[in-house]
Amino acid sequence: MILLPMPFYEQRIHVDSFLLHGPGGKASFIPKGSLMQVALHHELVSVEAASAARSR
Repeated sequence: MILLPMPFYEQRIHVDSFLLHGPGGKASFIPKGSLMQVALHHELVSVEAASAARSR
């Protein structure tokens, strides 16, 4: 999960059409006050265990 300022989300990411959001759109973008929580899928941003161990 990352937090983005709402103006940045609205200008760069927000899609007005419900049909273009795709499945799970409401689960991936969750408003939190003046921020937007963006859920990132673990398979898209995961790091292999060996890489994580080397970076410590």
